[in-house]
Parts: sequence; structure tokens; C-alpha cells
Amino acid sequence: MFKKLFAAMGMGSAEVDTRLHNNRVTPGQTVTGDVYIRGGEVDQEIDSLVLNLMTEVEVESGDTEYKTQHIISRFPLARDFRVRKHEEMVVPFQILIHPETPITEIPSNTQHMSHHPQGGSKGYQPYTYQGHKKTGNRTKDWIYTGLEIDNGIDSKDVDYLQVMPTEPMTRFLAAIENIGFRFYSADVEKGQLRGSGFQSTIGCYQEIEYVPAWGGHFEINEIEVSFVQRPQDTGVLVEIDRRYSSRDGYRSLLIPHHALQSIDWEQEARKLIGVYASHKY
Repeated sequence: MFKKLFAAMGMGSAEVDTRLHNNRVTPGQTVTGDVYIRGGEVDQEIDSLVLNLMTEVEVESGDTEYKTQHIISRFPLARDFRVRKHEEMVVPFQILIHPETPITEIPSNTQHMSHHPQGGSKGYQPYTYQGHKKTGNRTKDWIYTGLEIDNGIDSKDVDYLQVMPTEPMTRFLAAIENIGFRFYSADVEKGQLRGSGFQSTIGCYQEIEYVPAWGGHFEINEIEVSFVQRPQDTGVLVEIDRRYSSRDGYRSLLIPHHALQSIDWEQEARKLIGVYASHKY
């Protein structure tokens, strides 16, 4: 009797532990893993076992701004089953990382660093990745596992993801740096964005902010880049904050995936932002 009471209070109750086969992913990739369920001190009825792909979003409400958790995708794995005392169960799964999932790692093309008067690495280092722990990228993505227990305290598990950029994202952001901008910050906003021929669908979108590097492009305060990836193409929306204009400018580009090797990425970036001078550092 006391064991049932304690289990209902969450003590000696069933527990879950999700183990991803790989937590380094890209948007649109399939991820596999196993959910391990360990029974507690008594038999318990389980209402559901579910995985949620989640991110943290910023919400603007009036003059205030706050962060909240946002579900990108839900993956029900099982319903209405029993976990017996001390029983061990394994539930394998395969889920899709939504193509619009925000990236936690920002690609940085460092080739212009060697030209900077204060120094930098010599030679060309194609891409390094800047995660949220070391830079201004505040993006966090994770898999939330929920074991909903009938007449008891639910059990949960959280597994953080390292979400890498796709090839179109990597190439475009590297081009942004090559024409004279540097990465400043990234976060995820609640809402929807729309460009020419595409729009977001998951209720939030990522903004990757760049500022002019070392005094270049003095007419621009900052630019914010957002992506909407789809199976055949990637939409790019750029918000441009100019110093001498009270209105932000929005421009968009649709990148077909079959043409990635033939695109002049720096030229497309210049056209989109509206800067045509070549800046050397």
C-alpha cells in the first residue's frame, strides 16, 4: 500500500532514459535511438510514451520579452500499456528532425581573418562551427521524452541536440562573411516568416545576425538571416537594418538544391543585401 502511495507521489515510480544513437544532426535528417523504461516499486499503468522535438523561443508581448519552450514536432511512440515492478523495457524509435529546425552551430568561414591587421590564422580554414556555449548563438534544441503515468507523477528525460547547418545554409552564411560581415548572434523568434515562394510552418523561425566587419559596409547596422528549408529548395529571408533609414528592408531568395554547385554565392549575397563593393580585410 505504501509503495503504491509513494509511486503516485513520484518516489519509486517508473523512469525513462532516452539514448540517441547520434545527437549531431542536420535539419531534415532521420535520427534513431532507444527509450529505456525501468519499472518502479509497483506495477503502473502508462497513458502514453511520447517524444517531442523542441526549441526555445523568444516571445514579444507589449514592452516585455520572455523565453518559452516550443514544440516543433511530436512523435507518439506508445499508449495504454503496463510497466510491471522492476521491469525493463526498450522502445526503439526513428524520428525526422524537421527541415525547419533551428541550427545550434553557426558556420564561420575564416579566410578573411589573415587579412585583418590585428592578425588571425594564416591560410584558408574552410569552416569552423560556433555553438551556443562559446558565442552569441543562444539557440537550444532538444528531444523531450515524456512517460505519462496514470495516477502518478510523469517521468521525463531531456537530450540536447547539436544541429548542424545544411549545405545551402553553410555556403550562404560563408558568403555573407566573405563579403565583409561577421557573425554576432542568433536566436529563435515565435511567429512566422514569409518570402517570395516560401513561408515557415513550425510556428517559429531563427534569426542569425551579422554586423559589418572591422568598419566595412558603414551604411548598414546589421543584417538578420533566416532560412526555410524544404526538400527541393531552401528559402532565404534577409532583414537589413540601414543606418540612414527608419525602415528595415526585407529581401528573399529561393535556392534550388540541384544548382548548389553552380551558384556564385558571394554574388547572390551581395545582390540580396544590396552591397556591390568588394571588401578586403
